[in-house]
Amino acid sequence: PSAIPAPVRFQASQAVQAAQKVGTAEIGRYILRTLAQYQTQGETSCTLISGEIHKAMGLKNKMPSVCRAMYQVMGPGDIVVHTTPSGKSSTIQICYQLAGRSFQIK
Repeated sequence: PSAIPAPVRFQASQAVQAAQKVGTAEIGRYILRTLAQYQTQGETSCTLISGEIHKAMGLKNKMPSVCRAMYQVMGPGDIVVHTTPSGKSSTIQICYQLAGRSFQIK
C-alpha cells in the first residue's frame, strides 16, 4: 500500500500541472516587468534572450510561448537581433527600445 493517500497524490499532481499552465500572457507580463525595471535603471535599450527568460521563470517545454510573448511585446524600433527558421528557439534575441516607452502591465 502507498504511504500517501490518493487524494493527496491527486492534489500534488494538480499543483504540478497548474505550475506548467503559464501561458503567453503571463510570460509577456514577465517580459514587460523586466523591461520596465531596466528602464527605471536608466537603460535606453535591453536585449532579451528566449532561453534566459525560460530559465529565469523556471519553465519546462514552454519555449514556443516564450518566443511568442517576446514577439508580441515588440514595439516600434525594437529589433530582432537573432532568430531561427522556426522562430521558436532558445537563442531568439530581441533588442527592445526603452526610451520614451510606457509599459502597461496588466
